[in-house]
Amino acid sequence: MAELDVIIVGAGAAGITAAYDLHWDGWNIKVLEASNKIGGRLQKNDDFTDFPLDLGAEWIHVPPSILDEIVDDPEISVNVETYKDVQTYGSWEGGKFYKETNMEGDYKFKGYTWWDFLNDYLASHIQSKIETGCIVNQINWQSNPAQVKCRNGKSFKAWHVIVTTPINTLARGDINFSPNLPGSLSTAIQRAGKSSNFPNGIKTWMKFNTKF
Repeated sequence: MAELDVIIVGAGAAGITAAYDLHWDGWNIKVLEASNKIGGRLQKNDDFTDFPLDLGAEWIHVPPSILDEIVDDPEISVNVETYKDVQTYGSWEGGKFYKETNMEGDYKFKGYTWWDFLNDYLASHIQSKIETGCIVNQINWQSNPAQVKCRNGKSFKAWHVIVTTPINTLARGDINFSPNLPGSLSTAIQRAGKSSNFPNGIKTWMKFNTKF
């Protein structure tokens, strides 16, 4: 079994970004993803309309120049189109209608999604380092190097392990750490798991036959 420098558990935004940065810094890495695709909460739909829809995160809360900072490669220029979502709203006061515009809106992709950015500019450089369908259920972090096992029977060794799974995955105990994590860390995970246990959200897209 070949020894790796770093194993990253989870191929969402955090896991892919960590793997991308470490790869370019010369580390021998491996990304283990439980599902059959990358992205985590970043997913998209191409079937509903004639442009891709973000099914997860869709906003860029800072100027789009952050995209080049994420890629962090002077030889690569992020070539995507964005627009500023200027919000206009109105209110009635004293029998009069007042229209206001918020010019400090966030940005959104145009004809593009966060999943596309993650895949095109980050994951594409480390595709051979990503293994999907590998549900990590054991991490022996006391052994030297650490040993990571998946439900499918595959096993990997690395000197460092970065876990980027959702906090609820850790709070449920889906990954068995050997030895157990320190008490203070386990307590923090349980508390964070409870506080992040929000009800399922829903995003609704509607298509109309006529413009209005």
